[in-house]
Amino acid sequence: MTGTKRSFEDVCRIVESLLSQGGHDSDYTGGGRIIESSARHKTAGATAARRPVDSTADNWPADNTGGIRPANNTAGNWPADNTGGIRPADNRAGHRLPELEVQKRAIIGYAEDIGVYLRAIADALDAQGLRGSFPVPPWYESEEDAIFSEVWGRAGMAQWWLPPYADSPSAKIIGDEVFFLVDGRMKRMPQRISAHRREQLIRAFLLLSPEERLDREFHEVYLLDGCRVTVFKGAMAKKGRDTIVFRRYIVPEYTLEEQAGRGTIPEAAIPLFTAMAHTGYNVVFCGSLRSAKTTFLSTWQRLEDPALEGVMVETDPEIPLHRLMPGAPIVQLVCDGDRLKAVSKNLLRSDADYFIIAEARDGIALDTAVRMARKGQGRMKMTFHTRDPLSFPEDVAVEIVRSAGGDIRETAGRVAGSFDYLFHFVTIRRLNAKKLCGVYEVGKPDSVQGSMQHSWQDGLPDSVQGNMQHSRQDGLPDSVQGSMQHSRQDGLPGSVQDGYTPEERARGWYVREICRYNFDSDDWTFTNHISAGKRATGLRSDTAAFTAFARELERLASEGNLK
Repeated sequence: MTGTKRSFEDVCRIVESLLSQGGHDSDYTGGGRIIESSARHKTAGATAARRPVDSTADNWPADNTGGIRPANNTAGNWPADNTGGIRPADNRAGHRLPELEVQKRAIIGYAEDIGVYLRAIADALDAQGLRGSFPVPPWYESEEDAIFSEVWGRAGMAQWWLPPYADSPSAKIIGDEVFFLVDGRMKRMPQRISAHRREQLIRAFLLLSPEERLDREFHEVYLLDGCRVTVFKGAMAKKGRDTIVFRRYIVPEYTLEEQAGRGTIPEAAIPLFTAMAHTGYNVVFCGSLRSAKTTFLSTWQRLEDPALEGVMVETDPEIPLHRLMPGAPIVQLVCDGDRLKAVSKNLLRSDADYFIIAEARDGIALDTAVRMARKGQGRMKMTFHTRDPLSFPEDVAVEIVRSAGGDIRETAGRVAGSFDYLFHFVTIRRLNAKKLCGVYEVGKPDSVQGSMQHSWQDGLPDSVQGNMQHSRQDGLPDSVQGSMQHSRQDGLPGSVQDGYTPEERARGWYVREICRYNFDSDDWTFTNHISAGKRATGLRSDTAAFTAFARELERLASEGNLK
């Protein structure tokens, strides 16, 4: 270890110059200056170091719109002898990767190529006697990690990917300030990232999406680990306040038990939700941003039969079903807007056993979702942004009519008749928790009218057909038994006629609460209500699963407040 003390910035410049060769590569996205082969460019006695961005002695060419540029060098002093260089790594096929490709892959975030740089940085520090001669910012784990992150990696944002922040779902760079979401609140971090370095980060992030043009003021891309990066810059942001937003999903295991362990759902309801999923109802997971909608959809999907064929449509590639359900025959498509409209007819003609619309954002996606749900297979799953689940049919109808035309009242009835249950999620900041706020049965009154014979006999097994006397012998709970008149009125207000209020009949749809989260006591209560239409749907799909669902709902309703 040398006795000379150096600044962290100086050491970054020295190491970068040792590992870099000057040059220009036209194949690199944006045409930026990057490492080239020392075998092709190294000459005797030549100084191979690159000039810094802000050096007064040299300016970067106007066409330099890509790549990671070196740290600022105010003195303009560079080592005269470049003895470094990056040796290419072996790829999986056993061939040697070119140095330019190693650098590009390291910048993107491939671990094996980052490892090449970390080893080269370690060699340079040892060879130059720089080990321990400079202070390392506390947000980095080691000298090698600090230098790589500052020059080629994710700068001060690299800390967000370290174990202490593994449970942080979101982070932001606003201007030069860095924020991590910790315990439900945005925490300003001590590190700062300059405008010059932020532009480098944006260029690096865009390497994974060649179709994204650097001159755009808005970008949304995904990193290798699935983290979503959204960029607002230029005229979309105030001067000096350009913003980069990072968002990732942090649930390590998509199970109901894990959700109950986090307090998102009551543990006692796990058998109920399992039976509902196996019954095959069409379900919607709704709520505001970061309220666990997508997480719970993924959890629900894990309960599906892996032998069934599925089709999932996403506007962004957020849910890795191929990793959640390896081996399951699930087609995963990424499209929205006109692209989704162009393939919707083909999707509807497919022989899939179920469909998933992950986050329907516009009228085209919602109209496609409703038509998929009405195909009759069941097991449809969808997420939807809303704060008011009671107005779900009408909210969806407004978006569909705005996009495809039609009558809002008629469309709302069609929406309500297409789905069976809504799960509403919220984020409670004072508890730093995401909660299931309510579960609602949704439907269309006309779809469940008629006599006991009409409601129960159409396509049902022999064991549940016939008159009420036969039906009662199937061992179903009391909530499923009784005459049609009694079944419709059990537990409903006195103003309800045949199970539906005049308002529900007038508008042509209903949303009925069966589970409620109590904010004051931090627990849940259930209501034992299953309409005749949902009974018929459940029994047609899976009699055993529906029977378990009905029994569990009756049990939970009788137990009162549940944690």
